[in-house]
Amino acid sequence: MLLAGGVRWYNLRDFLGVSAVLDNLREAFFSLEQGVSQAEFAKTVVWLLRIQAVLAVLASAAWWLLADAGSGLAALVGGSSGVAVTALVGLRMAMSQGAAPSDIVRGFYRAMWLKLALAAFLFIVVARWFAPWFGPVLTGYCATFLAYWWALWRIQGQVVKQQQDF
Repeated sequence: MLLAGGVRWYNLRDFLGVSAVLDNLREAFFSLEQGVSQAEFAKTVVWLLRIQAVLAVLASAAWWLLADAGSGLAALVGGSSGVAVTALVGLRMAMSQGAAPSDIVRGFYRAMWLKLALAAFLFIVVARWFAPWFGPVLTGYCATFLAYWWALWRIQGQVVKQQQDF
């Protein structure tokens, strides 16, 4: 926060005269600011896509067992739509790794607009093909949302562990 406000670390060190404390604070701040490496980011995206695919297959199997094969296929298509838009956002965000913060934010917003447009397009196409089974389509798509919550829980656990290690 201090860096974003325009205050430089060496000015604070000179002003306060506590270089060891500020060095530890600076290391903690920059480790949080830099986020994850490209390898960790790719690993997280692949993990998220796998979880979404498993959830889509589970929703599909549930619809197949409780209703019929058409419902199961519709749920699988809905879940596949969720996986496709997540993959698109992951690829788009990977393109902005290591860029300036303003470029990362710009890339994030572009990825979200692209996700919204692709999701709308896919829902129009899927609604046309699977009109009698739109409930299962929506269920399959919404099942992929659980992966986002799971990922947030997983990342929160990693952050807490890093803070405890610090």
